[in-house]
Amino acid sequence: MTPAASPIDSGPWWRGITRYQWLVLFVAWLGWTFDVMDALLWTFVKTDATSELLKLPASDPKVALWAGGIQAALLVGWATGGILFGVLSDKIGRTKAMLYTILIYSVFTGLSCFVQNIEQLAVCRFLTGLGVGGEWACGAALIAEVFPTRARTWVACILQSAASIGIILANTICSSLKDHGYGWREAFAVGIAPALLTVLLRYAVKEPDTWTHAHATHKTNEAGSLTELFSLRFRCHTLVGVSLAIAGVFGIWGANYFSQDLLKQALHSLPAALAQSEKVTITNWQTLAQMAGFLVCAPIAVYLGRRHSFAFYFLGSLIVTPLCFHLSVDAASAKIWVPLMGFFTGGMFSGYIIYLPELYPSRLRATGAGFCLNVARYFAAAGPWLMGWMQGKIELKWAATLIALIYLLGLGALPFARETKDQPLPED
Repeated sequence: MTPAASPIDSGPWWRGITRYQWLVLFVAWLGWTFDVMDALLWTFVKTDATSELLKLPASDPKVALWAGGIQAALLVGWATGGILFGVLSDKIGRTKAMLYTILIYSVFTGLSCFVQNIEQLAVCRFLTGLGVGGEWACGAALIAEVFPTRARTWVACILQSAASIGIILANTICSSLKDHGYGWREAFAVGIAPALLTVLLRYAVKEPDTWTHAHATHKTNEAGSLTELFSLRFRCHTLVGVSLAIAGVFGIWGANYFSQDLLKQALHSLPAALAQSEKVTITNWQTLAQMAGFLVCAPIAVYLGRRHSFAFYFLGSLIVTPLCFHLSVDAASAKIWVPLMGFFTGGMFSGYIIYLPELYPSRLRATGAGFCLNVARYFAAAGPWLMGWMQGKIELKWAATLIALIYLLGLGALPFARETKDQPLPED
């Protein structure tokens, strides 16, 4: 039997956490690390890969447009996989569905290194996205159900911090390969390695008791029902969850995705070798600041509440994102503003992994959380494409300023959000 969530109690959040629960966190953390790594490899190789496959110079506007389009294909796959595997997670189990997602994103990232044209690469990135999106919904539900209430918020933020490690790994892999004369194809080949994690997942992690009980109690068609998300009981939760997610996901993929282009502008006066070194350093600082944002979300959500934590990050992102793109004019200023943007625009994603599973019972937990976050990705898929299109019309800093207005949607949805602070997970 696997441990399930317990009632609220006192003491430090880590007191009483079992060895098995730590193991579950470790496996889910690794899965999310490699998930983000495979997804973010594209961010660091997009110009080289697109330029080579299109047989055009990197400065050609078609390169930026196709790079944004392929990122949009990943996000559409991400959204589709997140919804699909959220449903499957509620129907067949958290660990089984997670195993499938890891295999999918690993295999299709690896296959990306063999593509011969831009269309094949777009298809591979879409299929990679299916697995990337699905893993989050499975892991979020698994962690919510395995850990007790007092630990759930802290553990969720630790799980989300894996995204920062995934970004650092993607950056390090691409930079190291480039330094040794390798290119984007070799970077994608490395992405198949996470498939080995499925062995550990298969034999070490069992289904939570909460899911097992719900699976035995309810009919198969009652688990993972997308239509029930819009029933009278859950409609408000779903609409609010989608609105909160659209703000964060559209913002980070619309603006942060182009932080590499921002750094290219800010560092253009430096010698090529020094500019590359500074870019890697600033990107790693940005990622570490993002990790700090993930972790800081925990005490805000625990002591002030879920809604206050979202308000903190939405407001900060609304202000800092335009300032970052306007004021990062050299290495010194970029080292301040780019990490600060990462802190706010990334930190709110801990809020999603905390809050969304708390809105639904076990038979709908992964479905609801996966639906809310990943419907947002359909809207967010337009972000990179829109930024790429606007780059040909207006300056990058003004394009990012317009994209940042999406955070007003998140702030506007908060008054309708249910506060779940100190509440046990809902069940039927």
